[in-house]
Amino acid sequence: MLQLYLLRHAKSDWSADYEDDASRPLNSRGIAAALRVGVFMKQRSIVPNRVLCSPAKRSRETLKLLRQSWKTKPPISVLPELYLQGHDAIIEAIRAEGGKARRLLVTTHNPDIADTASELIEKSRRKTSETLGKFPTAALACLACPIDRWKDLEPRTAKLIAFIRAKEIR
Repeated sequence: MLQLYLLRHAKSDWSADYEDDASRPLNSRGIAAALRVGVFMKQRSIVPNRVLCSPAKRSRETLKLLRQSWKTKPPISVLPELYLQGHDAIIEAIRAEGGKARRLLVTTHNPDIADTASELIEKSRRKTSETLGKFPTAALACLACPIDRWKDLEPRTAKLIAFIRAKEIR
């Protein structure tokens, strides 16, 4: 059984004009949320041994802040296909880049992250609109995948174990 963690980047800064969407950094609220999520993950032993990350600045900053709390620093692959390319691209990236990781974290954007969770969660438990809502910033979906290799990941087979919203962490 493999563990998949799907994380939406923390809240980004919309107060200035940036060169492009991918250049937007986190705002102060996003920084605080990312730090809380990192501590929460450490306390619950939700620490991946491999990370796939969108190249957008806000995703990379979110990941950097999370990692501050972790004892181990898993390898990171920054993949262009994780930047607003749709849930199919994310699932293909997981299959291709998950490697031998038992616990894989994917850090990217909405709506793709919510769509990926919806696509992977088994049909009998797919209450994504109720459970995941709109998948807020700095939210983390924890999925158990009944496979031994990431290349075998299939839609509607994962179990949603937990869904953590940063604003609920105290």
